[in-house]
Amino acid sequence: MLQKNPGRAAWPALICLLAVAAVGLAADAPAPIATYRLEIRIDAPPLFVYPYLVEEDKVARWNQDKSVTVTFPRGIEPRIGKQIRVAVDAPTHPWILMEIVRLDPGREALTRFVDGVLEGEFAYLLSPDGPHGTLFVHEMRIRPKGAFMTFLWEVLGKHLHRAKMRAFMGKIKEVVEADYRKQ
Repeated sequence: MLQKNPGRAAWPALICLLAVAAVGLAADAPAPIATYRLEIRIDAPPLFVYPYLVEEDKVARWNQDKSVTVTFPRGIEPRIGKQIRVAVDAPTHPWILMEIVRLDPGREALTRFVDGVLEGEFAYLLSPDGPHGTLFVHEMRIRPKGAFMTFLWEVLGKHLHRAKMRAFMGKIKEVVEADYRKQ
């Protein structure tokens, strides 16, 4: 069967070729550090919320995502130097290794990426919001490693990350508020 516009069929191939060329050209220049931020209000004070972000028995109550595997190469206790390895069940099997660099109860848990597909920092920030509330902020300052990971992050990764973190933050809010009401 003859096509009326044979050039039209070449557009997808040309777009793919240009994308590959752009990724190849970008290989020499690292991507800039980008900041991603989400926030939610939780009806419980910051010191009550904090353990749900750093204590594994409490984290396990809200982290039920079977597509993410979390392991702890140096033990599970919350401390400076604790490592957290996160692997995503996806075709490229991306993973990251983070290490806790700052713990400030009721205020902040800061980790730095030390290996894997990203470099930068991942933070949970807490601040008082009203007499018994908390403004809970997830902030990530990252740069994907390499041109291929930068391309995947821009096309898919950052959107998946945002959706997962919104779901996690919603579940944290649900669990924390239910526990706070019970006390």
